[in-house]
Amino acid sequence: MEPTKEMVKGLWDHMSKQFGSTVVNKADSLFMKIAGGALQLFGIANAEDFLTRYSTTIGSTIYVPFVIGDDSHTSLWSQILLCVHEHMHVEQWRTEGIEFAAKYLISKAQRAAYEAEAYRSASELSWWRDKTLASPDEMAAHLKEGYGLGDAEVASAVEILDLSNETIQRGGIVNPPTAVALAWLDKNAGQLKQQ
Repeated sequence: MEPTKEMVKGLWDHMSKQFGSTVVNKADSLFMKIAGGALQLFGIANAEDFLTRYSTTIGSTIYVPFVIGDDSHTSLWSQILLCVHEHMHVEQWRTEGIEFAAKYLISKAQRAAYEAEAYRSASELSWWRDKTLASPDEMAAHLKEGYGLGDAEVASAVEILDLSNETIQRGGIVNPPTAVALAWLDKNAGQLKQQ
């Protein structure tokens, strides 16, 4: 079974309440347009791609390039994955504060580690849904294209994801946002799990 729009909207609402986040459409944000230009200037991301292909979390505000529950550009399952991924960034911010933002922007190694932690949510959710795991190499390959990372940082992210997959296959959930999302999904969208 595929997620419904109501499931997706319900999960985003629940996660926003649990983590104190606010969701803003990137297309409506002048700040995001300026940020895209700055990221391009620093060689981190292409400004147009940043605005149309990537969600961005700053503090507890999540900027998304789609309308939640509208699957015309982003599938509903992808919106569930992104919800938990971006809330992992909210959790990283809550844990580390401004240091998180500084390390993310300045250190490619830290950026790779933070993104690998957030990508781990997709593996945790996929294992819950159908006992499959994405290849760490495939997941980390996205980091080189859109996050300004080199081969060494991508290899580090692959290692984190590989170790995470071992934990996930043993039934472990590492990311706090995944645990919150799975509790909600079990209660409200359990039919998404393949038997």
